[in-house]
Amino acid sequence: MGPIAGIVARPVTVTMVTIALLLFGLVALTRMPVELLPDLGYPSITVQTEYADAAPAEIEELVTRPIEELVGGVPGVIAVESSSREGISEVVLDFAWGTRIDDAMADVREKLDRVRLPTASDRPIVLRYDPAQEPILRMALVVDSSDGVVNFRSLRDLADEQVKQNLEKLDGVAAVQIHGGDEEEVVVELDPERLSAFGIDGAEVVAAIAADNINKPGGGLTEQNNRYLIRTV
Repeated sequence: MGPIAGIVARPVTVTMVTIALLLFGLVALTRMPVELLPDLGYPSITVQTEYADAAPAEIEELVTRPIEELVGGVPGVIAVESSSREGISEVVLDFAWGTRIDDAMADVREKLDRVRLPTASDRPIVLRYDPAQEPILRMALVVDSSDGVVNFRSLRDLADEQVKQNLEKLDGVAAVQIHGGDEEEVVVELDPERLSAFGIDGAEVVAAIAADNINKPGGGLTEQNNRYLIRTV
């Protein structure tokens, strides 16, 4: 008797087995974990450092760059990305697939033990990449300028003072981050002839400006719904 004939000859047994398989399948389906972004063991590490009330430019110079220079030499690193925002620095290290992330995290922590950061900043925190923490929505602000000139600083202020604050008021929004835009800078142009007349060079001017340019975070002030950074200048 062939297998097909055996199945036809036992309809009750076949029916019971089919029902049992369907029941097991339904039970497994209801208990199966479902995630939008399951943990695949992404070979990525984030170094996060907080420096309360410090401006992005200060974060970049005093925190982000020193960390990048040290952890960029960790074995297995194939790419380094960073972002410096108000009060926080993030350095993301991408490793080759197959890298033992636990060992890589130990190497990163060993490097960070030698980094020199401002005394007011927190110690760096090493985090494993979690895709579930990625932003679910990204927005871009575009200016339709007839003359082709775009004021990126005004665009940044618009994003910070209006778009971000309105989005943070929505139910279910945990955090809103802003990237891009320009910050105010002061450009000092030197006159070579006048420098020569006074007997000084450009390095002395740079040293004098650096000595008198006191710019340190002094905390924050919250008034109504606005928060202002206090700095010593």
